[in-house]
Amino acid sequence: MPRIEWSIGSVSNEINKEYRWVPQLAQHLKTPISEPVFKGTPNEVYPWPWSVTKWNDGHNPDFEKENEYDKLAVDLGRVIN
Repeated sequence: MPRIEWSIGSVSNEINKEYRWVPQLAQHLKTPISEPVFKGTPNEVYPWPWSVTKWNDGHNPDFEKENEYDKLAVDLGRVIN
């Protein structure tokens, strides 16, 4: 999906941060997240950096069932700590 360049270089900076930090954060999470596996460079067809991320099978959380809010909150709390 296209990203909006709010300031010069912002998309490139975001892609680079995600490529560096998301895999490191993913190691500490119990809930799988989409980790980047490839970082593409701009060209004449698409003038911004782009990335390919890992696909995670799953579902959209149904927060009305099975206390998924609680499960996600505990996982987030562990990461923050």
